[in-house]
Formats: sequence, structure tokens, C-alpha cells
Amino acid sequence: MSRMNRSSDDDVLGLVASRQATTRAALARQTGLAPSTITGIVNRLLLNGLLEEGGDTASTGGRPGSILLPANSRERALVVELGAHRARFGLADRGGRVSHVNRFDIDIAEGPTTILRTLVERGEELAERSGTEISGYGIALPGPVDPQTGTVVGPSRMPGWNGCTVPEAMREWSELPVVVENDARIGASGESAYRRATSGAPSALGDYIYVKAGSGIGGAFVENGAPRRGAHGLAGDVTHVPVPAGGDRPCQCGNTGCLDTIASAESIRRELRAQGLALPSNDALIETALDGSAQVVTMIRSAGVNLGIALSHTVSFLAPDAVIIGGTLSAVDAFVGGVRQSLHERCLQSVMEHTAVEKSLAGTDSALWGLAEATSVFLNARGAHA
Repeated sequence: MSRMNRSSDDDVLGLVASRQATTRAALARQTGLAPSTITGIVNRLLLNGLLEEGGDTASTGGRPGSILLPANSRERALVVELGAHRARFGLADRGGRVSHVNRFDIDIAEGPTTILRTLVERGEELAERSGTEISGYGIALPGPVDPQTGTVVGPSRMPGWNGCTVPEAMREWSELPVVVENDARIGASGESAYRRATSGAPSALGDYIYVKAGSGIGGAFVENGAPRRGAHGLAGDVTHVPVPAGGDRPCQCGNTGCLDTIASAESIRRELRAQGLALPSNDALIETALDGSAQVVTMIRSAGVNLGIALSHTVSFLAPDAVIIGGTLSAVDAFVGGVRQSLHERCLQSVMEHTAVEKSLAGTDSALWGLAEATSVFLNARGAHA
């Protein structure tokens, strides 16, 4: 296959895999290529087993077109979101779809050598059980990441990880390609990916702020479909924004009064413990809230209010179409309600009239969906060049 053909084939595979274009007509519009050229590319990809046709599109008066899908393959990417105490992982196919989601307990403080080796082992076990083949990795980390190198940059909750270039560290166990991102930033991308995959239509979110509220609090601003990374991948770290209610509480970053000290799941459990209610995990915190504990729900709502205070300046400045709340704490409606309350109290009505405050639809799997979209690029490239 010529280099030109490979480039055009890769473009078409990428558009189909990301669901930006799933018909011949849509591919022609997206690429600017002539319909006859697109027909030739699609026919070649169908013949080579890289694409397959699904059902017909809904008729708009003319002849319905066939939906194009990435071909089924045994090759999958292992997508993993690492947290302070738990890892969520699953398999991602060429179409950016996630399956076989599971989790296992970790201690992120054990450092990259132990954690990454365990990740590879779990991936191999999952591949064997599911009859698939791991062809690459996508890893989301709970700290700042330089997206160009995959290097962890000054994390406050990941002792032993600072300066670790994860793709290089992974080579001790695997030579496969590795995508590394910050969990909140890739979760922001995953929210759109999930909505596209489950609705069959482009995401209607527009420009939005995404917040992942769990053990810590991370965020991202998505503009024109792409999360803004800032210098060296450090944008969106809302967890260390100071808030009045934080007072002089010491934070792991070395400062005092950070949002993290009063609005993260860890800080909520710490305060509840001081009040005589010891909860062993964030899961237990959420279960207790959903069981109707007034004490816990009130504290979680207060955390949401403080998150809204921290976000209010950003929302006023950026005037986004939406603020999407994800992560563990978003499972409690009172948390999202607290964020909404603060934003409506502190931002101009003219801004909030056009800014929705919503719970994430992808939930705790948002980062996996974002990683699935990112890894589908090299899965499709691998298939095209096989």
C-alpha cells in the first residue's frame, strides 16, 4: 500500500473509530475528499477486514446509508485509571468502546515499579479470560502529567512517582505503546466519548468544565472538543485552589486552606472520623450517604458548595456551556446540588442562564472512555499497517 493510501486510510479509520463520521457521506464532508475517493477507501478497508458495515442510517428522504464500524478484532488496549487506593480497568476496542470493566485495590504510594507491574499482570489475566490480545495501554493518573512525555510532574498524592516517565517505566514489562494522561483531563474527553458512543450522535456539550471529585479533586476545560492542558500539562488542578472555609488547614501540597482539605472524599471521611463516624473507604462514604445518613449527606453537600465557590471565578471568566461533575462524590445528588447552588449564588444570572450544571453520564468510567478514544488511534494504525 502506498504512503498516500495509508495516510488516507488512517484518516478514515480514525474518524470511524472516534464516531466523528460513520457514513461515506459524513467521511466525505469531514475529509474534503471526493465521494468516489471515499468509496474506494472504504471498499479497500472493508476488503482488508478493517471496517465492517452495520445497519442503515435513518432516512432523511433519500436512500439510507450504511453505518460504518471498526471491524471486530481480538486486539484490545488495556485502559486503567489509577486512584489513591483503587484501580479501575477494562478493555478498549478499535471503536473506542469499553468492556470488561473491573477494579482492584492498590496503594499508589507503593510507587511505579510495583503498581505498573501489577497493572501488566492484571491485563494479561483479563486478556486470557476474555480471549483477547493486549496491544497497548492507556493509563490515567491522579496527578499532573506532561502529555508529551507521560512524565508525572510534582504530584501531591503520589509519593515516589514524581519525575517518573511512565512509558519508559513500562518498558521493563512491555514494549507495547502506552498513552498516559491526567485522570480528570482524560475523564473530560471520556464524557464526550461516552455520550457519542451511547447516543450515536455527536456530543452536544459545547465548551464545558469537567470536574472529577473523589479522593482528590481535578478538573479540565474542554474547548472546541479538546481539553486545555496549559503549560506542561498542569491546567485544571482545582484541588489546590484556596477557599475561605479551608482556613489554616494544612494541605499535602504544602499550602493551607486548599479546597482539597474540605471538599475531597478523603477530607470528608477525616472530618466524619473526628465526629465519631469512622468510614473505612470512599465506597463506604457513598453507601452511607445513599442510605440516607443526614450527617454524611449534609457534609457532602457542604463539600459541593465549597467546590462551587472554587469554580465560580472560572465559570464567570469562561462562561462555559456546562459544568459536568464526575468522580466518586458525583454519585450523591446533594454534592452536585451544592455545586449548582454556589454557582447560581456567585455568578451572574446572564452566565448561569446558559450554563448547565450536570452529573457526569459516564460516571466513574469517564477516564476509561477517554483512554479508549485515545488508544483507538494506535489500535487502528496497527490494524491498517498489519
